[in-house]
Amino acid sequence: MVRWKKLLLLIATLAASICSAAAHDPDALHDPQGRAQVVAVVNRRVITAGDLDLYVLDYRMRRARAWDEPIEKLRRQIVTTAVDDLLLGGWADIQMENQIPPAMIEASFRNSWNDRENIAGGAERLRDMIADSRLTEDQVRDWYKRKALENLTIREVIVSRADLGGKNPFDAKVADAVRLKVAQILIHVSKSEEDALGRALLIRRDVEAGLAFERAARLYSDDGASALDGGELGWFDAGELHPDLWNAAKKVVPGSCTEPVRTKAGYHLMRVLDFETPQQIDYLRIVEEEEQKQLRELRDKSDILCAEGYELLPLGSDVEESAAGDKYREPIPQQ
Repeated sequence: MVRWKKLLLLIATLAASICSAAAHDPDALHDPQGRAQVVAVVNRRVITAGDLDLYVLDYRMRRARAWDEPIEKLRRQIVTTAVDDLLLGGWADIQMENQIPPAMIEASFRNSWNDRENIAGGAERLRDMIADSRLTEDQVRDWYKRKALENLTIREVIVSRADLGGKNPFDAKVADAVRLKVAQILIHVSKSEEDALGRALLIRRDVEAGLAFERAARLYSDDGASALDGGELGWFDAGELHPDLWNAAKKVVPGSCTEPVRTKAGYHLMRVLDFETPQQIDYLRIVEEEEQKQLRELRDKSDILCAEGYELLPLGSDVEESAAGDKYREPIPQQ
C-alpha cells in the first residue's frame, strides 16, 4: 500500500512538473526541441528532455555519426545515464566528509573543456556545435563544471569504500601497458612512397607545432571511418593492433605523436589517448564493482518513474557514459 501511494505521488509530481513548465513558459509545450518534456522523476526530482540534451551534445562531440541520429532517439538512449548520475551524485554528496578543493574542480573542468575543444577541432568549432544544439556556451560550461564536482565527489567516496590495498596504480608508464586507447592519422600511398611519407612528416610537424591531432585527423586522414571521430580507434590489446603500430605507440609519451609507421595500409601517425597496466585493470574492476553495488542499492530503495517511451536499462547494460565517464582514471596530459 505504501509503495502504491509513493507511485501515485510520483505520477502526480510528473503531471505537476509538466503543468508547471507550461505555466512558466507558455510556449514550452510547443517547443520544437521538446525540452520542457519531463522524461523521468527520481525521488521527486525531475529530469527534463532539456537536461538530457546536455548529455546528448557531449555524446555527439565524441561520436560524430550521432549528429545524424534523431534527438528523440538519443534522449531515450541517454536517460539511464542521467538517472544513475542523479542517484549516485546525490548519495555521494551526502557521504562526502570533506569538500573538494575549488582548484581541483577547476582543473577537472578545464581538462574536460580543453578535451572537448580538441575533439571539436578548436574553440570556434565547439561554439558552432553548441549553437547547432540550440544551447548556449554558458549552459554547457555550467554543466561541465557541475559534472566535474559531481564526478570528483563520487570518485572520492567510492574509492574510499573500495578495498584497494592503499596503492596508486596510476603511477605507471605506457611501456608497462597491456591495453592502449589510440588514435591515428592514416596516409595512403596513392602517388609514390616519397609523396606519402612527405605528407605524413608534414602533418606530424604541424601537430607537434600545436595543431590539434583531432583536427589534423579530420582534415588529412585517409581513414574516413575514424577521421570523423578525430582519429580515435578505441581500445586494443597487444594482439589486436598491428605489432609495428603497437611498438611505436608504446615508445612515445602519451598525448604526443609517433613518427610515421609503414604498414600495408599506408603511413600511420599514432597517438596514445590512454593506457592500462594489469594493476590499473584490477583497480578499475574493483571500483566499478563498488559503484555498481551502490547503484543497485540506490535503485532498489528509490522511486523512479520514466515517461512513456523512456525506460531505465538494467545495471550492467551497455550504457553510454557522459562527460566524465572515466571518473576513476587519472587524466593523461594531451600535448
